This record gives sequence, structure tokens and C-alpha cells, in this order.
Amino acid sequence: MNTAIVAKLSLAAAATTLTCACNKPSSQSSAPPFDWTNIIHNASAFKNSPSTGTLVHFANGGWFGHYEDRLTLGLGTADYEATVFYNASNRAVTKIIQQTTIGTNHYWLIDRNGDGLPDERRSFGDKTRDLLIRGEWSPSRGPASEPEVFDDGNWSSAHFTNAAWRIKTTPKLEN
Repeated sequence: MNTAIVAKLSLAAAATTLTCACNKPSSQSSAPPFDWTNIIHNASAFKNSPSTGTLVHFANGGWFGHYEDRLTLGLGTADYEATVFYNASNRAVTKIIQQTTIGTNHYWLIDRNGDGLPDERRSFGDKTRDLLIRGEWSPSRGPASEPEVFDDGNWSSAHFTNAAWRIKTTPKLEN
């Protein structure tokens, strides 16, 4: 990713210049427990124009980010991360992606349409992908646009319609 750091400001310096609201001199000043960074992502093959964002990093390893089309937050380096994508003009949520750990398994949970219910689960480190079909995670294979899922001992075509993954059914021809 082609990222240029525009500014990194430590609020600790700003905090030392602030005075108490009641105008009493303070012998100690404490720095806020975070730093923030403004960044610019240059244009890329995925986005035609540069985009700007702000990241706030907390002393405990947590972070929060705001961009024109998404909000991100995280705890630690790999404990939890969530990104909410939205339409920049009307702020309607369009997609949610969460990084989470369940036991020793690390997953990306993907909500394709931003309705709050994950539709896809991807494992870290390999290319396996499960789709949520009828409330159960089912293994899938093939391209994301036309996946097949393992259902009732068979591989069946699936499609995303009416906010959920569904098994494609072929209509029976009558004689």
C-alpha cells in the first residue's frame, strides 16, 4: 500500500501547555494515553483518488480509525478488529468485516450487506471459506461470485439473495 504519513502529533506536548480550568497552577501534567496520526492513501488500482484518514492509537494497544468511507477499531495486534464500511454520501452501512478468535481459530467474519449478520467466515492463513446457510456454517468452494456449498453430503450451487446465502434450486419439469 502506498501510504504517506502527513502528520503525527503527540497530544502530550499540547497537554503540557494547557492550564487548569480553574486557573490554579499545576505542578504535574499528565499526557493523554493516546497519539493520533493523519494519513493519506494515494490512488491505487482499487481507488481512483487519494483518501485521507485519522488513526488514534491508545497506550493499551487499542486503536480507532476514521476514513471517508469506513470506521475501524481494534484491540491489540490480532485480538479483535472491526471495520464498518458505509456510503460516504448518505452514511448507510454497506459492509462489516470483523477479525476475531474463537478458541485457537482465527477468522474474518464478513457481513456482505451491512445488516449486522455475518454471511461469510474465512480462516486466517488458508483460503477456506464458509457460508452461512440456514443458520449453519457450510464449507464452500469455487469463485465468490458463484460458490458451491457442502450441504447434506453434496456440493450445491449457492447464491446471495434477499440478504442471505441460499442453495440454488432447479425447478422440476412436469411431464
